[in-house]
Amino acid sequence: MQETLYKTATPQKEIAEYYEMAVLALPGGEHRGYKFIVTHGWWDEANKEAKASTESICPEDGLSFEEAEEMYNKQKEYLTRQGFIYSFSVNPFA
Repeated sequence: MQETLYKTATPQKEIAEYYEMAVLALPGGEHRGYKFIVTHGWWDEANKEAKASTESICPEDGLSFEEAEEMYNKQKEYLTRQGFIYSFSVNPFA
């Protein structure tokens, strides 16, 4: 599951502030774990360039899918309260 949230319905490439959230499966292993990542991107006007930072939450054994999904949903709820109400997902029905 992956989704990008914007404050504007028509974001401009590289200058619109965004948050991209994803729940990703960890590779291999008998016990399949997951990680939750959030990337925050913004335009740095002073340097005239796009910037981004990524935060990943992944304990050594990974998260359960339910734990990662809960983090995803809480982050989405928080960001929508902050005005990030426009969403883009590669497969919104997945």
